[in-house]
Parts: sequence; structure tokens; C-alpha cells
Amino acid sequence: MTNEDVKVVHIANDPFNYVIEDYFPQPPKFGNLNQEEPPKIPFILPWQQHGDRLDMEIHINLFYPNALNPKKWVRESAGPMVQISEAFAYHIDATKMQDSNLTTLPFSGTWNRITPWLPWMLMGQTPGHMIYAAFMGSGEDLEQVHSRQVLDYVEKHYPKYFTAPETYDPKTPSLSSLELYSLEQEPAPKKE
Repeated sequence: MTNEDVKVVHIANDPFNYVIEDYFPQPPKFGNLNQEEPPKIPFILPWQQHGDRLDMEIHINLFYPNALNPKKWVRESAGPMVQISEAFAYHIDATKMQDSNLTTLPFSGTWNRITPWLPWMLMGQTPGHMIYAAFMGSGEDLEQVHSRQVLDYVEKHYPKYFTAPETYDPKTPSLSSLELYSLEQEPAPKKE
């Protein structure tokens, strides 16, 4: 659509972490747009049993101020606000869920996301959006989940994804990919 070569900027956020407590974590303030304290929602996951299988869907719909102000990020920003939807589906064996000897469960599922154009595409406020659709799951080893080529690339460029953190500080900010982009990149020059 833009007929130009662009530099790809990978999405490499820190994994989203939080402490599992009696209530779901509070949502971000989104640039202080959320002035009111939202009600606390009990941490009860919406599992449904279907025969020998447990299924769960989680839908996240967000609308918040864009970290890429369109006045500064003319070619990268999709506009002053960002609207994103994500849908997760998890499927596990109900019998294994009841086995207290297990410390991990095999699972399969899907992840879908609808989001504005990625900023590095330099599409600005051009109408349209991105759709991500992916299968997810577990395996005995990582090669049952990803190709060796993908694993080698991630290990070389993003090794943090191969080691779980030993400690967790709940005050550590969980930055969105747009927030990281605004901190790590510079606005593209105006198109001639």
C-alpha cells in the first residue's frame, strides 16, 4: 500500500506477569483515562466442562490513548486512541486438571488479536487493521511447539524468553508494544 521498504520492528514485550490472588489484576490507567477505581472481580476462571475436556475462553477488549501521539508519530500512529481485541481459548484434559501430583498440564488453544497497523508499517491512519490468528499449546519440548528455525532465531535475538524469572516485582511496569516502540524508536521522516 505504501510502495516502500520499511524496517521491521519485532514485538518483543516482556511476558505479562502478575501475582495470582483472590481478584483479577486491576487494569492499567491508560494515561489516567480510567479515573475511577473499577470494581474488583474475583479470580474465578470461566472453565466449562465438555465431556472429558475443560475449555475456557477469555476475551479482552481495550480502548485507550495511543502511546504514539499522531502529531509526533505522523506515519506510525493509527490515531489518538487505540482499539484492540484479543481472544484466547484453552483446552485441557479434565482428569489431569484434578491430579494434584501434576505441576504442569498439557494444553492446546488459540490466540486471536485485532489491532491497528503496526507502527513500523508506516500506514498512519490509513483505514484497516491487523488480524493475528495462532494456535498455542504445550509439548514435551519446544520443538513440538515451534520449528527449529523459529527457536534458533528467538534464542539468538530474544534469549530472555527461554528462562523464567526467579523473582517478580509487582511494581515492574508491563509496557505495551506501542509504549516500547515510542521508547526505542524515532519517528520516521516525512514521505517525499
